[in-house]
Amino acid sequence: MPSFRAHSVRFYQLEAKAITCIAHSSSHALLAVARSDSSVEIWSTLHTPVLQFVIHPPPASEDVSVESLAWAGGRLFSCGLHGQVVEYDLDKRIEAKRYPVTSGPAWCLAVDRSCTRLAVGTEDGFVCLFSISEEGLEYEKVLDRQEGRILCASWHPDSVHIATGSTDTVRLWNIETGHPTARMVTGRSERNKETIVWCVRVTSDLTVISGDSRGKTSFWNGRTGTLMDSIQSHKADVLTLTLSADETTAYSTGVDPTLMHFQTVVKNDGRRKWVKSLHRVISSHDVRAVVATETMMYSGGMDTYLTVHNYPAHRTTVRIPALPPASTGVKLAREARSLLLTYSTSLQLWRLGRSSHTTGAIGSVLPLDGGEPVKLAEIGVKQGETVTCSAVHSGGQYLAYSTNARLRLLKVASSSERAEISRLSVPDSEPCHHLCLWSWSGQVRLMTLSSDGLNVYNIGEDDSISPVHSLSLADLGLTRAIGRLDHNNDTMVLADVTDTVVSLNLDTLAIISRFPGCTDANISSMGLSPDSKTCFISYSNNKFIEVDVMLGKFTKFSREEAVKLPKNWLSRRTPVTNIVHIENNEDLILMNDHNILAVLDKDKEMPEPSSKLFFTDPRATPDTDTCSVSSFGSQMTSGSKMEQSLSAGLRMSRKFDHLVSLHHLDKDEVVAVEVKPSAIESQLPPSLKQKKFGAS
Repeated sequence: MPSFRAHSVRFYQLEAKAITCIAHSSSHALLAVARSDSSVEIWSTLHTPVLQFVIHPPPASEDVSVESLAWAGGRLFSCGLHGQVVEYDLDKRIEAKRYPVTSGPAWCLAVDRSCTRLAVGTEDGFVCLFSISEEGLEYEKVLDRQEGRILCASWHPDSVHIATGSTDTVRLWNIETGHPTARMVTGRSERNKETIVWCVRVTSDLTVISGDSRGKTSFWNGRTGTLMDSIQSHKADVLTLTLSADETTAYSTGVDPTLMHFQTVVKNDGRRKWVKSLHRVISSHDVRAVVATETMMYSGGMDTYLTVHNYPAHRTTVRIPALPPASTGVKLAREARSLLLTYSTSLQLWRLGRSSHTTGAIGSVLPLDGGEPVKLAEIGVKQGETVTCSAVHSGGQYLAYSTNARLRLLKVASSSERAEISRLSVPDSEPCHHLCLWSWSGQVRLMTLSSDGLNVYNIGEDDSISPVHSLSLADLGLTRAIGRLDHNNDTMVLADVTDTVVSLNLDTLAIISRFPGCTDANISSMGLSPDSKTCFISYSNNKFIEVDVMLGKFTKFSREEAVKLPKNWLSRRTPVTNIVHIENNEDLILMNDHNILAVLDKDKEMPEPSSKLFFTDPRATPDTDTCSVSSFGSQMTSGSKMEQSLSAGLRMSRKFDHLVSLHHLDKDEVVAVEVKPSAIESQLPPSLKQKKFGAS
């Protein structure tokens, strides 16, 4: 691996946002994840999870709450304390419509298997039924009122029966009559303390499974309303449970973050019995949601991580940290050697340090010239608004950001210690999903991209802003909203959410070519070469391709070398999330996910498919420094077996952890922005205290 000097930036302080609920659409391979700030992340689950985009709550809205999520095919619904059912527009990434329920806050909702009905459980004990049509939701009726709030609901596969849970009680309803067919009382661990049923599921044979505040997972006969078995599965509240697709296994977890596995056994008399099987601790804090698909299981909770389980088949678990998407997060101004750090309610502009030392031992920290990095400016947004995307010009003289309410363009006049910020007015501007700033014919241009298309503005020498051109999605040859992009000063590559990819000439705004696609995986990242000749694209199955931008065809490397990937690389459970070309070495490409950096050298042969992946160095970034310049690369003795393996075209490094972004700064300098796990853990509330190995 070639040696680099890496600016390890660790002062990016992300806010810990717990996962509150999760829903999966098996028909569209989409996962919706709601966070504690009422934002909803949309992930593609084809092969490995890929974050597609984030839906932020409406600006300055006090009645925002996401207590439960449900998919109806490719349509997403939520409910909350505002007492309404919300349908989302996934192209515009906003709330599309709201439908009021009968009364009070709505705690849960569920969609039947045919995706034709939606049931909502409310604070006042009502189950409201809606029919799902192309136009939206239509109110049907409300079932008999019960005592106590309804906290969970689950449809029977026949779309006629619904199981609900409340305080001390589990009920099974017939929606045709509107009356409960069975009422099941949980009992109490203490006489004056109610038992809260937090979660419920119902199987095809009318077995109702419930989890409650006593830490018990109970199995009921829904036909007779009798308790078949009650298992003390956890030491605290069971908050969530899920069923496998074939209904032979169930999983429960909660405040006690042990994932308990139940499976069915057939007794001698032919009856099925649910028994406790394997168990595994999957988190350090409360687990709020768990969802099982045909091949995978997803969970999340207070620790902010989206956890992916291949369990119990191989018992592998991958924890994905809550890092910002590429449209926000971190932007680099290469010429100005500055970083734009984007938060949900503010932006910070930092100037990086310099080091004149070009050599040093691998992993050593190089001394900085003239002190630590300097924060030049901090920009806050209006109360109630959330930053959705940002951009900074390479020269650092302009930066732009969009909230869910407005677009802002700022001019930056920086000195050695601070920067003066002035606002420029952009005519007829609206909120957008992506922003770009680049140089054109000695001037600076701004591009805004939304669900309708793109708009280009010219920034004059007198700081006047004038519209230049606009293109619709149809003009771009795209069918859905733009999901990913990469650009330099003359070329841009755009991909919509269906993974249709086109290249655009930024001088003439004409389409250059349309790229070949991949139908069995989703795009996870794209990287345009500095000379605009090629574009490197990685997919959720960890395959990658290289495309000739002018011709829109695979390059020779893509046809001959990229098909020789090792099996260990293809079987990785996390995709590549960032691609960086090295400007002074066109054959060198850096790829990374949240904890692994891979170096691809196209000038060398790819390793054999049966080859193992070797890592050049362990994680060695210090925890104490806020920012440092260190050297990393390979340092192997000649003739060693590992050196022979690392002489191949694909090499790996574990130097960084929770890597937010990676950028090429200049020559042998790269900028790595990471968030230490300890910084996230320090923001979390206390977890359930348990005695382990005789220690308190």
